[in-house]
Amino acid sequence: HLEIPHTPQRKGDEFTLSAWVRLPPESLTGSAPVLLTAAGFTQNFAASPWAYWLGFENGRPTLTTRHVGNRMVVTAGATTATANAWHHLAATFDGETARVYLNGALVGQSTVGAAVYFGQGSVQIGGSLHRRLTGDLDEVSIHSRALSAADILAFTQGPAAACGAATEPALTVTAEAIPSVTTIDGAVSFRLTVANTSGGHVPPVMLTHELPPPGS
Repeated sequence: HLEIPHTPQRKGDEFTLSAWVRLPPESLTGSAPVLLTAAGFTQNFAASPWAYWLGFENGRPTLTTRHVGNRMVVTAGATTATANAWHHLAATFDGETARVYLNGALVGQSTVGAAVYFGQGSVQIGGSLHRRLTGDLDEVSIHSRALSAADILAFTQGPAAACGAATEPALTVTAEAIPSVTTIDGAVSFRLTVANTSGGHVPPVMLTHELPPPGS
C-alpha cells in the first residue's frame, strides 16, 4: 500500500475519490479498502481519526464518511463487483450529498448536510497496516472538488475523454499575391496562410509558393 502524509491542503468541503480496481474472488467477501485517510483503520469508529473510507464491502462499492458531530454515514451501492474484472470506483462529496459510482453509474447516495471531519491522518492507498487490499489498483486520483456525473463517466472512457473531447482542427487557406517578390521572368509569389479556426491544436502556418508567369 501507499501512504500520502497529512497536509492541510487536502482538507475542504468537497472531494472526489476514484480508482480502477480489480478484485480476486476472495476480496468479494469482507472489506476491500481502496482509499482512506488515516494511518490505521479500526472497527471502533470513535477511536478512528479517518475522514473517509472508500472501497468494497462484500463486493459492494462503499463510501464511509465521518462528519462534524462525530456522525458516521455509510453510502453503499447495491451492485456487486465481478471477480477478476476491472471496475472504476468513484465517490464524491459536495458538502451536502455523498455519492458512490461504479463504472460511471451512480449506485448510491446519502444526503448528509454536514461537513466532513478531517483529522490528522495520512491518506492510505490500498489499505493500511491493519487491513490491506488484495487486488489491483490503477489511476488512483483525489480531487479537491466534487466532480459531476458526466466527469465521472468520462473517467471510465479513458484519460482523453476525462480531459475533454478532442477538437478536430478546421483549416482555412488564404492566398495573397506578393508583387514585391516577382521574379525577373515574371513568376509571381503567393503567400498561402493556413489557419486553424476551430480551437484545435494546429498553429497557423504560412507557406510561400512561386507560380510561373502566364503562358509559360
